[in-house]
Amino acid sequence: MKTFQYITIAAAAILPLLFTSCIKDDLYNTPHPDKGALMVSPDFSKHTEGVALPQEYVLSVGGNECNAPASQAFCYPELLTPAEYRIMAYNIHEGVTATDNKASVNRLADGTFTAMPGYLFTYSAPVTIVADDTVKVDMPMTQRMRDLYIKLTVTEGDVERVAAVKGSITGIAGEFDILHGTTAGDAGSVTPAFTVTGTTVVAHTRLLGTTGDRQTLTLDITFNDGRSQTVNSDITQLLKDFNADMTTPTEIHGNLLLPIAAGFDITITDLKTDEVENVDLY
Repeated sequence: MKTFQYITIAAAAILPLLFTSCIKDDLYNTPHPDKGALMVSPDFSKHTEGVALPQEYVLSVGGNECNAPASQAFCYPELLTPAEYRIMAYNIHEGVTATDNKASVNRLADGTFTAMPGYLFTYSAPVTIVADDTVKVDMPMTQRMRDLYIKLTVTEGDVERVAAVKGSITGIAGEFDILHGTTAGDAGSVTPAFTVTGTTVVAHTRLLGTTGDRQTLTLDITFNDGRSQTVNSDITQLLKDFNADMTTPTEIHGNLLLPIAAGFDITITDLKTDEVENVDLY
């Protein structure tokens, strides 16, 4: 696999090959009558509100990669033999790595996926390069990460007795197939950071999507007296459409009932999904 360093269009004039690949002469349509040039324009306009967009991305043409600027058109720095090529584009962000046409969320030491990876954007499509011409391709970059918020309101029991809350969500995708535009790999889990804010227990995680037959939310609550209890909730139906709209953050909210006397267990009730009302809560 070849790897190139990107050069912006403004700087391309210093390289004769790149310069001549995107302009015209008097004898042919281009100075390269037996080969074609490729110019791409990424479009990051569809994304979650407030997302910091990448400054650059990786462009792969027929398996050969180079870095390209995200804010402008880019002329691929090599003339191409006329044929059909597969173009892929993706950004590399904190908590995400890419290899063999797949992007993967990094795993922590305990085997769970990083709970808050950066936003992944991808594009994949075939393009036909023709001789003696510059093919221009618009690339709508698709956001592949979605924010999930959890808000559980304590409606029974004394929240001040809670010393710590840990939690996990199973049935989570940790790999994305850039070539085919789908999640891949086995299901895993994430362990978001849960905090107690007033009378609510809240968490925020960012996911490639769900996968597998079932998603489960597990809470482990430790009380001030050292006792702890665990509660599991099946959230499969709540997340059944999670992969459909990655740009709209979603919130799972419900009631958390704490034990009011010895022999009682933690209970989670009335779980629902909705748009996030107050991101600042998290």
